[in-house]
Amino acid sequence: DHIFPYVAGGETDVLNGQALCPTCNQKKGASMTFPVWPTDGDRSWQERCFRRYIQRTNPNFLVVATPGAGKTRLALKVAHAAFYAGEIDRLVVVCPTSHLRKQWADAAGVFGIQLDPHWTNDQGVEPADMHGVVVTYQQVASSPDIHRLCCRRRTLVVFDEVHHTGEGNAWGNAMRTAFEPTIARLLLSGTPFRSDNNPIPFVTYDENGRSKADFIYQYGAALSDHVCRPVLFPSYEGQMEWFSGDKVIRATFRDELSEAQARERLKTALHVKGEWLSTILKEANTKLSEMRGNGHPSAGGLVIARDQWHARDIASLLYDLIGETAIVAISDDPDASKNIERYATGTSRWLIAVKMVSEGIDIPRLRVGVYATNTVTELFFRQAVGRFVRWVEGIEEQSAYFYIPREDVLVAYAQQIKDERDHELEEEYERIKRERGEGSPEQTNLYAAISSKAQADDVIFDEKSLTQEEIENARMLAQRYNIPAEILARIFREHNTRPATPNDQPHTPTPEQSRYQQKGTQKKLIERLVAQLRAASNGLLDHQTINNRLMKAVDWTQRKDLTVEQLDRQVDILKKWIEEMRRER
Repeated sequence: DHIFPYVAGGETDVLNGQALCPTCNQKKGASMTFPVWPTDGDRSWQERCFRRYIQRTNPNFLVVATPGAGKTRLALKVAHAAFYAGEIDRLVVVCPTSHLRKQWADAAGVFGIQLDPHWTNDQGVEPADMHGVVVTYQQVASSPDIHRLCCRRRTLVVFDEVHHTGEGNAWGNAMRTAFEPTIARLLLSGTPFRSDNNPIPFVTYDENGRSKADFIYQYGAALSDHVCRPVLFPSYEGQMEWFSGDKVIRATFRDELSEAQARERLKTALHVKGEWLSTILKEANTKLSEMRGNGHPSAGGLVIARDQWHARDIASLLYDLIGETAIVAISDDPDASKNIERYATGTSRWLIAVKMVSEGIDIPRLRVGVYATNTVTELFFRQAVGRFVRWVEGIEEQSAYFYIPREDVLVAYAQQIKDERDHELEEEYERIKRERGEGSPEQTNLYAAISSKAQADDVIFDEKSLTQEEIENARMLAQRYNIPAEILARIFREHNTRPATPNDQPHTPTPEQSRYQQKGTQKKLIERLVAQLRAASNGLLDHQTINNRLMKAVDWTQRKDLTVEQLDRQVDILKKWIEEMRRER
């Protein structure tokens, strides 16, 4: 028998085999309560990683994959196969923010895995019709013993952006306490390191202190596979002037300053009353308008601000500049998650956030970003860039633009990402030359112009210097490798060659309603029906009396623990009571 079933992606291999008697085999098959995994939507890297996972010998498995590559689907594929094989009884997903809890539950529900994103520490074991829960790192850290008790059942835990478990010794110890009893731990990250260098629980390190991943999928490979879009980084210089102590300092980003003065310079540039930020926002909004008029009418922009006050000031500045109200999502606002969801599913131009959208949030329509924060760690920068790499089907030119100050450290981070992108494109160009029997070009530095910052962008994207035929000839390959057709057209002109044609892309499944969403709808309906029943009784029945009768009718004590079936029964009972009450009147 297959340990991980063949229909769920398991290989027919001795490493994936087990001896089961007919009775156990049938019992295992009968335990399947969700649909077969739709393997036609898997990306090649996800399939390779899944096969590596099922051959593992360690309960911990670290996957390092670039943001936007599809780590969520990989994790759900692993969980689906484990449920199917009877390996686990429950799934726990731990993520950085409350907003991501709902995002994970929605994604899992598409594949029949029902996760409760509203579960709290005081509830104990999740309802019987749920396969598991989604919680935050902070939630686990507040009561690790509660989570450890729940893991007495065979549990697979998925750590989303696992570097958060290194947020100080207290958090790391809490994760170990809570999840050491689990039978398997899948660790996911796009950035497998921390700026404070705290060790991450369940991660293996080499002798130099570097994390050792079990599977790596980098940004360059994701571009080549048409999984992610490229991000271009217009960087802007400027003249800043500010008070420091009792003197006035004037400097550009190219001037050498002390570390403290460099922080002051960046803070000055990002001040909403200065011209620098206004200029960048105008340029970014112009680029966004260009994209909206060029095949992507819902393209959106994101400004990452310093703090909540800065975010609100930027919203006012944007309104003055473009006459449109931006959506603001800050942690102090109880409606922040709703605002993010409203933006993700809407057509508003701009979203302004501090850290809530820095990682994990899936908003594929984001195409333009402005880095208006003074946080300059590589981890935060790469996570921010990851918000703009998600591919959108049906859009010809997919490039995203991330506007940054010309601060040396930020430019260095951007250059590393550019190098990964350019390396893949250069290899593809060499492959085209070899297939056509042509020799290698004397010069292989294809993207020198791209690294020339803002001034070079005008040259690279100057369509007047290229013929329409050249641009159209490059467009198909540009779609395949997620870069502007104008860039490839210029490269092909310089090397006197023509592009190849791309392959079709895999289809992804359409999301369906998750069980927790069904429960939310049912609970709202119950609230309306209770109000109707109270009105039909002319006030003789209050909410408490009605709720007590409902709970007795389904033999349960807390509505938050009710199953879908029990909530359905409550709906039917209420409708019956209302009808009877109206007949009596």
